[in-house]
Amino acid sequence: MRRDRAWALAGAALAGALAVLVILLALDVSNLRNAMADGDLRQATGSPSSDAWDGHPRLPGDAAERLLGLGDDLAFRRAAALFSVARPGVRTLPPDEIASARSRALRALTETAANRDEPERAAQAANLAGILAAEAPGEDRSGPGPADTALEAFRSSILLNPRSEHAKRNLELLLRSQRARRKSEGPARQEGRFGRSPGGAGLSPPGEGY
Repeated sequence: MRRDRAWALAGAALAGALAVLVILLALDVSNLRNAMADGDLRQATGSPSSDAWDGHPRLPGDAAERLLGLGDDLAFRRAAALFSVARPGVRTLPPDEIASARSRALRALTETAANRDEPERAAQAANLAGILAAEAPGEDRSGPGPADTALEAFRSSILLNPRSEHAKRNLELLLRSQRARRKSEGPARQEGRFGRSPGGAGLSPPGEGY
């Protein structure tokens, strides 16, 4: 009798614990969906933040992200936000934090570009990584280093998504700048800005490259 009662109590306790976990998971899923909408809106309206898509989960292990299958998508969104604030001329971060944000963005975008499960998203990430490399401050884009990294990234973007007009324009602009640099003694004049990939994290297509 005592054993049966003990088993019954243990079963009730387990059922109660599972019910609490289900409720917490449901709350985390709801909060994450709201955070996704809020983060996308902030990115689209020019107020990017890599923390915008944080649903502040109650359960450990990113359970809600795993349940919804959003891990890779959120990683790209956060990397795109870092990209937005790390570009030259953007003043959303203190100057001493720009280099760190650029490095983190480039690393995150490179990781996303290496994941070929979603070729279009990987192509967007490669294009953004190429822009960061090409716009590296204080570097000669016609020489080795950032320019080579940018060329490889733009070409990878085009291979992943041959319809990517943004990567094609960016590659053309970088090659044109390199040719102009080789023909002159001084640095080549930059003829525009690198363009971003459309879609994902509220990124809107620009009118021209760079």
